[in-house]
Amino acid sequence: MSKKKKEEVQTETEIKEEEHSSKSEVLHRLHKKKKNSIPNPENILNEIKANSESKDEVQLAKENVESALRLADDETIELKVIKKVEADSEKRKKVFKFFRFKKKEQVIKPKMDLSKATRYIPDVDVGLTEEQISERIKDGYTNESKTSYTKSIGRIFVDNIFTFFNMLLTIIAIALVCVGSYTNLFFMVIALINTGFGIFQEIRAKITMDKLRLVTVPTTNVLRNGQTSTIPTEQIVLDDIMLLSIGNQIPSDGVVKKGMIEVNESLLTGESLPIKKNIGDTVYAGSFVVSGSAAVQVEHIADTNYSSSIQNMAKQYTKPKSELVRALNTIIHSISFVVIPLGAILFCLNFFNSGDIPLFNKVKEAIEATAGSLIGMIPAGMYLLTTFALMAGVLRISKRRTVVRELYCIEMLARVNVLCLDKTGTLTDGTMNVNEVVVIDDTYDVPEVMGSYLSVFEDNNQTSIALQQAFSYNSKYRVIDKIPFSSSRKYSAISFENIGTFLLGAPEFVCNNIDDTLQHLIAEKQSKGFRVLLFGHTNAIIKNEKISGVVRPVAIFILMDHIRPEAPATIKWFNDNDVEIKIISGDSPLTASEIAASCGVINASNWVSLEGLSINEVTEIADKYTVFGRVSPEQKAALIKALKNRQKVVGMTGDGVNDILAMKSSDCSIAMASGADAAKSVAHLVLLDSNFASMPKVVEEGRRVINNIQRSSSLFLMKTLFTIALTIFVIISNLFGSKMTYPFAPKNLMILEVFCIGVPSAILALQPNKNRIHGHFLRNVLLSSLPGAILLLVAVALSMIPGNYGFYESTITAESLRTMSIICMVICGLAILYQLCKPLDLYRSILVITMCICATLSIFILPENFIGIDYTLLNKIQWLMVCIIGFSSIPLAAGLDSISNKLKNN
Repeated sequence: MSKKKKEEVQTETEIKEEEHSSKSEVLHRLHKKKKNSIPNPENILNEIKANSESKDEVQLAKENVESALRLADDETIELKVIKKVEADSEKRKKVFKFFRFKKKEQVIKPKMDLSKATRYIPDVDVGLTEEQISERIKDGYTNESKTSYTKSIGRIFVDNIFTFFNMLLTIIAIALVCVGSYTNLFFMVIALINTGFGIFQEIRAKITMDKLRLVTVPTTNVLRNGQTSTIPTEQIVLDDIMLLSIGNQIPSDGVVKKGMIEVNESLLTGESLPIKKNIGDTVYAGSFVVSGSAAVQVEHIADTNYSSSIQNMAKQYTKPKSELVRALNTIIHSISFVVIPLGAILFCLNFFNSGDIPLFNKVKEAIEATAGSLIGMIPAGMYLLTTFALMAGVLRISKRRTVVRELYCIEMLARVNVLCLDKTGTLTDGTMNVNEVVVIDDTYDVPEVMGSYLSVFEDNNQTSIALQQAFSYNSKYRVIDKIPFSSSRKYSAISFENIGTFLLGAPEFVCNNIDDTLQHLIAEKQSKGFRVLLFGHTNAIIKNEKISGVVRPVAIFILMDHIRPEAPATIKWFNDNDVEIKIISGDSPLTASEIAASCGVINASNWVSLEGLSINEVTEIADKYTVFGRVSPEQKAALIKALKNRQKVVGMTGDGVNDILAMKSSDCSIAMASGADAAKSVAHLVLLDSNFASMPKVVEEGRRVINNIQRSSSLFLMKTLFTIALTIFVIISNLFGSKMTYPFAPKNLMILEVFCIGVPSAILALQPNKNRIHGHFLRNVLLSSLPGAILLLVAVALSMIPGNYGFYESTITAESLRTMSIICMVICGLAILYQLCKPLDLYRSILVITMCICATLSIFILPENFIGIDYTLLNKIQWLMVCIIGFSSIPLAAGLDSISNKLKNN
């Protein structure tokens, strides 16, 4: 920068400081008060009113005062008053930040250390030289991110294939192949399917995370060696001069060195209004230029950009930790402690108790029996059932115009008891409407004049669209001159022939002589979250984009965000289903509170502004308020984490980059299809029609899936508990002198697994079920599976113990005892299925009858070498025992199930 320009900037800064001096004195006096006392917010507001020119400034002060009073009532946070003044426009509009808190904000640490870089100060009209650019590239200070946050494809395959149980099942399969027992290998099909699903889910998540980019602009204009050139965004280097203009997305954080731009930072902050950036102001990667042009020096690159810090945190993918996943992992980890020692002991017992047969046959029988025990202990079918039920749920949910990006999120959505919503896009649709028109001076026909006024500019912003819907275009009045709206001017104006000039904009900028009654009305509406526009008139004509003369109020237009018609009914559904609603918005908490109240959110008046709060202080008040305003992305994430730490299951909706951290922190995140691609990339669910009203049906589908998985999983866990108990029973029997061996090979349990467990569980998983989810998954499943496991163990024990002690006849064979046991087990399994299906309806009745017929036919039709049993070996006495044991299981199953239900309800 030339010496002359530096002096001009310095002079401008001094002027700003002089203009702000009176307000600084007020705030300085307040700041001098005792540190340990909380200042009276009402006194602060009165002093600001007395020293303020801007009504917006007073409104912001009021908002902060009310927020301070709420926080002070909590007695958890000590407040101080400080000054923070920002020059925002030619009118020197000041925005004050009145309250700051003692603890420092948590800062996301960048991956690249720029403190070691030699910083250049390039001429804003020349840019970096070739030598400087080469040095930057050599040192690695480019905009290309080199950090990987996801696993490689190879690592995903290794992690999913080489698991403990996959290795165990593989060893068992190899052993069975070595002894020629090929018919016992069916269990490997389930293992392969489970492994395939795990790999598929992780690869899909990796692809999604790798595609996540907040800055999507492929090229950027830069100034180098005095020449403008277009380069790929990744080739930007530290201290480059970027040339930005309207429509550009900013690729790197930087400081404005020349010119002026207005940027939309809604993707980063949630604040939808454009922000003016003058010389010396910082611009952030990911935001968009909506007006003006500027030369910007790059301050951060790659992972050090603010948007990249959000992006990189979002890319740190971890497997979902739903209660269902935790329960399955707990079962697997618990079984892993017993499966190896029990398997080793059982192999030895089966080998030495197999009688006087050839060595190969001894080994074969020992391997088959041990394999039957170990495979029975591993609930591989439960994983398959879970995946099947969840995928069926995904297909059903897709009919509700909803995309499921993470399988297990269906469960978490069904369990959500706190749902955090953003105002825009969920409760409102992003548009506005004219709520009320208050005519002050009826000299002019307001609708007629407004129709001509709006037809001149034909703007397409949301405010103009709302006015256009309220007032029809016409061309009755001829235009002499006009002043378009600008963010610095805060109004627009048109001079019409014969009737003078009309102005439309912010009340304090349109008219200086608003009476107290009208001022009170405006303040009242603004405090309730409405946007107020003043329509004024003067007889003077526009000259050189300036208006002289007195402007008189003609009418005020009261606008508000358009609430989705379905929002109140949707909020009511969540209220009725004990789901707590919290509103987290980057906008004014007053506005968000009023809109939430209009939608029926409980305790919507309980709001607070988080402006200036540290992460720790946000955490302290997370469960004390319903509406949170002025929330930063880090604060949103802190709120979600704090609620989760209080044992809440938290859902989060979002549509912008500012929501990403919170969405990643939540148990279930929901994005709108109309939102940012980055938000959709990290979301578990995406609502394709951006319609919040579809959420209740999606939640109901989640409940159906989880309730049915919980019901059906008890069948699989029943077999696991039964197998472990039978193995321990065999070991203990041998300690007391019995020569009992484990009776079943893997194929012997096929009828039980298919017709009493596998097929019924898959069919039951598809049944409608809108009941709320109660209790914990693991406890419910264990209590439901225990009666069945006990019943199966009793049936097998009563079948085999008499035979081992010569009750039937001395010549009875092991094959006969095995056949008796399997038939008894199947009858018991069908009795358990009957209890599980109660109360019976047509669907479940057909299921039970069909399974009974199929199981019976399988016993009598399937060949012996396929299922390992032969019913022709049984005599009349043995058939009588089968009938007694089998059919007595029906009332016994009912009694055990009744006890289990009482335990679950306690």
